[in-house]
Amino acid sequence: MRVPREDLRVPDAEADIYLVGLGIGGFERRTVEAHNILSDCGFIAHLTAFDDAIRANYQADVYDLGIINAGSDDPSFVYQQITEAVIAAHRNYRIFGPIALVVHGHPLWLVSSSWELLEKTDIRVKVVPGTTFIDQIIGDLAIRMDRGVQVYEASIFHEEGITPDTRYPLVLSQFGEFASSKLRPSGDTVSRMRPMVERLQSLYRPEQMASLILSPWRGDMEPRVTSVPIRDLSAIVSSAHPGVSLVVHGEEK
Repeated sequence: MRVPREDLRVPDAEADIYLVGLGIGGFERRTVEAHNILSDCGFIAHLTAFDDAIRANYQADVYDLGIINAGSDDPSFVYQQITEAVIAAHRNYRIFGPIALVVHGHPLWLVSSSWELLEKTDIRVKVVPGTTFIDQIIGDLAIRMDRGVQVYEASIFHEEGITPDTRYPLVLSQFGEFASSKLRPSGDTVSRMRPMVERLQSLYRPEQMASLILSPWRGDMEPRVTSVPIRDLSAIVSSAHPGVSLVVHGEEK
Protein backbone atom coordinates (compact mmCIF):
# COMPACT_ATOMS: atom_id res chain seq x y z
CA MET A 1 0.00 0.00 0.00
CA ARG A 2 1.27 3.45 -0.85
CA VAL A 3 1.93 5.84 2.00
CA PRO A 4 -0.03 9.12 1.63
CA ARG A 5 2.20 12.16 1.23
CA GLU A 6 1.68 15.69 2.46
CA ASP A 7 2.48 17.12 -0.98
CA LEU A 8 -0.44 16.01 -3.14
CA ARG A 9 1.23 17.29 -6.29
CA VAL A 10 3.44 14.20 -6.56
CA PRO A 11 2.12 11.64 -9.05
CA ASP A 12 1.59 8.79 -6.58
CA ALA A 13 -0.03 10.79 -3.79
CA GLU A 14 -3.28 9.38 -2.44
CA ALA A 15 -6.28 11.63 -1.89
CA ASP A 16 -9.71 11.63 -0.32
CA ILE A 17 -11.32 13.53 -3.20
CA TYR A 18 -10.14 13.46 -6.79
CA LEU A 19 -11.04 16.26 -9.19
CA VAL A 20 -11.15 14.39 -12.49
CA GLY A 21 -11.23 15.95 -15.94
CA LEU A 22 -12.48 13.63 -18.69
CA GLY A 23 -11.22 15.91 -21.43
CA ILE A 24 -13.17 17.42 -24.30
CA GLY A 25 -14.62 15.35 -27.12
CA GLY A 26 -16.00 12.20 -25.56
CA PHE A 27 -15.85 9.65 -22.75
CA GLU A 28 -13.06 7.81 -24.56
CA ARG A 29 -10.82 10.89 -24.13
CA ARG A 30 -10.29 10.12 -20.45
CA THR A 31 -6.73 9.28 -19.50
CA VAL A 32 -5.49 5.98 -18.14
CA GLU A 33 -4.83 7.77 -14.85
CA ALA A 34 -8.43 9.00 -14.69
CA HIS A 35 -9.77 5.53 -15.50
CA ASN A 36 -7.65 3.86 -12.82
CA ILE A 37 -8.66 6.38 -10.16
CA LEU A 38 -12.36 6.12 -11.00
CA SER A 39 -12.07 2.33 -10.82
CA ASP A 40 -10.99 2.65 -7.17
CA CYS A 41 -13.63 5.20 -6.13
CA GLY A 42 -16.55 4.40 -3.86
CA PHE A 43 -18.59 7.39 -5.05
CA ILE A 44 -18.52 9.40 -8.27
CA ALA A 45 -20.33 12.72 -8.63
CA HIS A 46 -20.26 14.02 -12.19
CA LEU A 47 -21.37 16.98 -14.26
CA THR A 48 -21.06 15.40 -17.70
CA ALA A 49 -23.12 13.90 -20.50
CA PHE A 50 -21.83 10.39 -19.69
CA ASP A 51 -24.03 9.13 -16.86
CA ASP A 52 -24.73 5.79 -18.58
CA ALA A 53 -21.07 5.22 -19.49
CA ILE A 54 -19.82 6.03 -16.00
CA ARG A 55 -22.34 3.65 -14.42
CA ALA A 56 -21.44 0.91 -16.92
CA ASN A 57 -17.68 1.19 -16.45
CA TYR A 58 -17.29 1.74 -12.70
CA GLN A 59 -18.56 0.01 -9.57
CA ALA A 60 -18.99 3.19 -7.50
CA ASP A 61 -22.27 4.76 -6.49
CA VAL A 62 -22.87 7.46 -9.11
CA TYR A 63 -24.65 10.80 -8.73
CA ASP A 64 -25.49 12.95 -11.75
CA LEU A 65 -24.94 16.58 -10.72
CA GLY A 66 -27.05 17.70 -13.67
CA ILE A 67 -29.95 17.57 -11.22
CA ILE A 68 -28.36 20.41 -9.24
CA ASN A 69 -27.25 22.27 -12.37
CA ALA A 70 -30.78 22.28 -13.79
CA GLY A 71 -32.27 23.56 -10.55
CA SER A 72 -31.01 27.14 -10.78
CA ASP A 73 -29.56 29.65 -13.22
CA ASP A 74 -27.41 31.23 -10.49
CA PRO A 75 -23.86 29.86 -10.99
CA SER A 76 -22.73 30.74 -7.45
CA PHE A 77 -25.61 28.80 -5.93
CA VAL A 78 -25.15 25.81 -8.26
CA TYR A 79 -21.42 25.47 -7.61
CA GLN A 80 -21.91 25.85 -3.87
CA GLN A 81 -24.50 23.06 -3.94
CA ILE A 82 -22.11 20.86 -5.91
CA THR A 83 -19.32 21.51 -3.39
CA GLU A 84 -21.61 20.61 -0.50
CA ALA A 85 -22.76 17.44 -2.28
CA VAL A 86 -19.17 16.26 -2.76
CA ILE A 87 -18.22 17.02 0.85
CA ALA A 88 -21.31 15.13 2.07
CA ALA A 89 -20.30 12.18 -0.10
CA HIS A 90 -16.83 12.27 1.46
CA ARG A 91 -18.39 12.00 4.92
CA ASN A 92 -20.77 9.21 3.99
CA TYR A 93 -18.79 7.09 1.51
CA ARG A 94 -15.12 7.40 2.47
CA ILE A 95 -15.08 3.95 4.07
CA PHE A 96 -15.76 2.54 0.59
CA GLY A 97 -12.89 4.39 -1.12
CA PRO A 98 -12.05 7.80 -2.53
CA ILE A 99 -14.63 10.27 -3.87
CA ALA A 100 -14.43 11.77 -7.36
CA LEU A 101 -15.86 14.95 -8.82
CA VAL A 102 -15.87 14.39 -12.59
CA VAL A 103 -16.30 17.11 -15.22
CA HIS A 104 -15.71 17.71 -18.93
CA GLY A 105 -12.36 19.17 -19.92
CA HIS A 106 -9.96 20.22 -17.20
CA PRO A 107 -11.31 20.17 -13.61
CA LEU A 108 -9.79 23.57 -12.77
CA TRP A 109 -11.09 25.40 -15.83
CA LEU A 110 -14.19 27.41 -14.91
CA VAL A 111 -15.31 24.90 -12.27
CA SER A 112 -15.68 26.92 -9.07
CA SER A 113 -16.45 23.82 -7.00
CA SER A 114 -13.01 22.41 -7.74
CA TRP A 115 -11.33 25.53 -6.38
CA GLU A 116 -13.58 25.52 -3.32
CA LEU A 117 -12.67 21.89 -2.60
CA LEU A 118 -8.95 22.59 -3.00
CA GLU A 119 -9.23 25.15 -0.20
CA LYS A 120 -10.46 22.52 2.28
CA THR A 121 -7.40 22.06 4.50
CA ASP A 122 -8.82 19.01 6.30
CA ILE A 123 -9.45 17.00 3.12
CA ARG A 124 -6.78 15.65 0.80
CA VAL A 125 -7.73 16.76 -2.71
CA LYS A 126 -5.88 15.95 -5.92
CA VAL A 127 -6.36 17.24 -9.46
CA VAL A 128 -6.42 14.75 -12.34
CA PRO A 129 -6.06 16.87 -15.52
CA GLY A 130 -7.96 16.37 -18.74
CA THR A 131 -7.58 17.93 -22.17
CA THR A 132 -8.98 21.44 -22.29
CA PHE A 133 -11.08 23.25 -24.87
CA ILE A 134 -7.86 25.01 -25.93
CA ASP A 135 -6.37 21.68 -27.02
CA GLN A 136 -9.53 20.95 -29.01
CA ILE A 137 -9.56 24.39 -30.63
CA ILE A 138 -5.96 24.04 -31.84
CA GLY A 139 -6.95 20.92 -33.74
CA ASP A 140 -10.36 22.07 -34.95
CA LEU A 141 -9.22 25.46 -36.26
CA ALA A 142 -5.69 24.39 -37.25
CA ILE A 143 -4.20 27.75 -36.32
CA ARG A 144 -0.83 28.12 -34.61
CA MET A 145 -0.93 28.83 -30.90
CA ASP A 146 2.43 27.35 -29.97
CA ARG A 147 4.26 30.63 -30.63
CA GLY A 148 1.87 32.71 -28.57
CA VAL A 149 -1.78 32.84 -27.52
CA GLN A 150 -3.88 35.04 -25.27
CA VAL A 151 -6.71 33.41 -23.30
CA TYR A 152 -9.29 35.29 -21.23
CA GLU A 153 -12.79 34.78 -19.91
CA ALA A 154 -14.84 37.07 -22.15
CA SER A 155 -16.41 39.26 -19.46
CA ILE A 156 -13.07 39.73 -17.66
CA PHE A 157 -11.42 40.72 -20.95
CA HIS A 158 -14.05 43.40 -21.53
CA GLU A 159 -14.45 44.66 -17.96
CA GLU A 160 -10.68 44.99 -17.39
CA GLY A 161 -10.17 46.81 -20.69
CA ILE A 162 -7.41 44.40 -21.73
CA THR A 163 -5.59 45.34 -24.94
CA PRO A 164 -4.49 42.23 -26.86
CA ASP A 165 -1.43 41.80 -29.05
CA THR A 166 -3.07 41.51 -32.47
CA ARG A 167 -0.16 39.47 -33.84
CA TYR A 168 -1.21 36.39 -31.88
CA PRO A 169 -4.54 34.57 -31.50
CA LEU A 170 -6.99 35.76 -28.85
CA VAL A 171 -9.28 33.18 -27.24
CA LEU A 172 -12.31 34.41 -25.28
CA SER A 173 -13.95 31.61 -23.31
CA GLN A 174 -17.56 31.84 -22.15
CA PHE A 175 -18.18 34.23 -25.03
CA GLY A 176 -21.80 33.10 -25.29
CA GLU A 177 -22.36 34.07 -21.64
CA PHE A 178 -20.88 37.56 -21.99
CA ALA A 179 -22.67 40.19 -19.88
CA SER A 180 -24.93 37.60 -18.28
CA SER A 181 -25.00 36.46 -14.66
CA LYS A 182 -26.99 33.32 -15.50
CA LEU A 183 -25.91 29.82 -16.47
CA ARG A 184 -28.43 29.90 -19.30
CA PRO A 185 -28.63 33.44 -20.73
CA SER A 186 -31.90 34.60 -22.21
CA GLY A 187 -33.22 37.68 -23.97
CA ASP A 188 -31.77 39.73 -26.83
CA THR A 189 -28.36 38.18 -27.51
CA VAL A 190 -27.37 40.81 -30.09
CA SER A 191 -27.95 43.70 -27.68
CA ARG A 192 -26.12 41.89 -24.88
CA MET A 193 -23.14 41.23 -27.13
CA ARG A 194 -22.98 44.68 -28.74
CA PRO A 195 -20.40 46.23 -26.34
CA MET A 196 -18.01 43.33 -26.87
CA VAL A 197 -18.47 43.29 -30.64
CA GLU A 198 -17.86 47.03 -30.91
CA ARG A 199 -14.74 46.80 -28.74
CA LEU A 200 -13.24 44.01 -30.81
CA GLN A 201 -13.99 45.90 -33.99
CA SER A 202 -12.13 48.91 -32.57
CA LEU A 203 -9.07 46.77 -31.71
CA TYR A 204 -8.66 44.74 -34.92
CA ARG A 205 -8.46 45.40 -38.64
CA PRO A 206 -11.87 44.89 -40.32
CA GLU A 207 -10.57 41.98 -42.42
CA GLN A 208 -8.99 40.10 -39.51
CA MET A 209 -10.74 36.74 -39.12
CA ALA A 210 -12.67 35.58 -36.06
CA SER A 211 -14.28 32.21 -35.36
CA LEU A 212 -17.12 31.24 -33.06
CA ILE A 213 -16.49 27.65 -32.02
CA LEU A 214 -18.48 25.21 -29.91
CA SER A 215 -16.21 22.29 -29.09
CA PRO A 216 -17.76 18.79 -29.05
CA TRP A 217 -18.31 17.20 -25.65
CA ARG A 218 -19.29 13.79 -27.08
CA GLY A 219 -17.54 11.56 -29.56
CA ASP A 220 -20.47 11.65 -32.00
CA MET A 221 -20.40 15.45 -32.33
CA GLU A 222 -18.59 17.65 -34.81
CA PRO A 223 -17.23 21.05 -33.75
CA ARG A 224 -19.55 23.90 -34.72
CA VAL A 225 -17.43 26.63 -36.29
CA THR A 226 -18.49 29.89 -37.92
CA SER A 227 -15.73 32.16 -39.24
CA VAL A 228 -16.14 35.74 -40.46
CA PRO A 229 -14.06 38.91 -40.75
CA ILE A 230 -14.23 41.04 -37.60
CA ARG A 231 -16.30 43.63 -39.47
CA ASP A 232 -19.10 41.04 -39.82
CA LEU A 233 -18.96 39.67 -36.26
CA SER A 234 -22.29 41.25 -35.26
CA ALA A 235 -24.04 39.15 -37.92
CA ILE A 236 -23.26 35.82 -36.21
CA VAL A 237 -23.42 36.52 -32.46
CA SER A 238 -27.19 35.99 -32.35
CA SER A 239 -26.54 32.25 -32.66
CA ALA A 240 -23.89 32.15 -29.91
CA HIS A 241 -24.51 29.09 -27.72
CA PRO A 242 -23.74 29.75 -24.01
CA GLY A 243 -20.71 27.46 -24.20
CA VAL A 244 -19.23 28.95 -27.35
CA SER A 245 -15.73 30.45 -27.46
CA LEU A 246 -14.50 33.22 -29.74
CA VAL A 247 -11.11 32.98 -31.40
CA VAL A 248 -9.68 36.05 -33.14
CA HIS A 249 -7.00 34.77 -35.49
CA GLY A 250 -3.56 36.32 -35.20
CA GLU A 251 -1.72 38.22 -37.90
CA GLU A 252 1.40 36.06 -37.63
CA LYS A 253 1.71 33.39 -40.33
